[in-house]
This record gives sequence, C-alpha cells and structure tokens, in this order.
Amino acid sequence: MLKSILFLIIGLLIPILIVTILNIDYLRTPTQLFTEVTVKNHVIDLGLVDTTKNLVGVFELQNTGKNDLVINDVQVSCLCTVVDWPKGRIAPNESVKIEVEYNPKSSGFFNQKIQVFCNIENSLIILILKGKVEL
Repeated sequence: MLKSILFLIIGLLIPILIVTILNIDYLRTPTQLFTEVTVKNHVIDLGLVDTTKNLVGVFELQNTGKNDLVINDVQVSCLCTVVDWPKGRIAPNESVKIEVEYNPKSSGFFNQKIQVFCNIENSLIILILKGKVEL
C-alpha cells in the first residue's frame, strides 16, 4: 500500500517538475523569449472605395522589447484576403510591415480581421482592414 502511494505521488510530481523547468526563461530557445510590440495602427479604414481591384493596407509593427520578434503565423478571416509578412527575426527597435490585400467580391461593407501570432506575452495581435466597396 505504501509503495502504491509513493508511486502515485512521484507520478504526479514528475510532470509538474518537468513543466516548471521548461517554463524557466533561461532554458527557453530564443523564439520562446517574449518581446514587446508597438502597432502603429491596429485598424486601417480605407473608407469608401469605388473599385473591383484588390485593396491594400499596410500595418507597421515595431519591436520595442529586448528580444527578437518572431511572427510565427498570420491568419485571416476569409480567403478573399492575402497577407505578406516577414518570415525572419526582427531585432529590437526594428520595424516591419505586414501587407494585407483584400479582393472585394461584391459591394458593401467589409471588415477583415488579421490575427498575428508572435512571441509577445499574450501571443496575439489583432489587426483590422475595413471599408465600404461601391461597384
């Protein structure tokens, strides 16, 4: 009975110990170190546009932290939106541009959400490209 309790305690403590050790900053790889980002404009409003051509908005992000910024992924709210972003590391105090291209399929308001996943504390930056298309 005592052996069973001992194995149970050890079985519970080992995963907790492993998780604790892996969360220590000095053991993390550089891509896991957090940094800070300042976004020049979270929302770009293109206003009223009279076109069937692709619309482009450019968002600027500055790495204001002490570690390299790494953009791991960028996701969009629909397939009518394409995003181009830097795939490498962004050094502290450097700025980057994320270009968002929206292909309007019809008239009306649009509000495209762009999710930027990177190594900041909450991992997510949300950008919005919006406007109204009149064909």
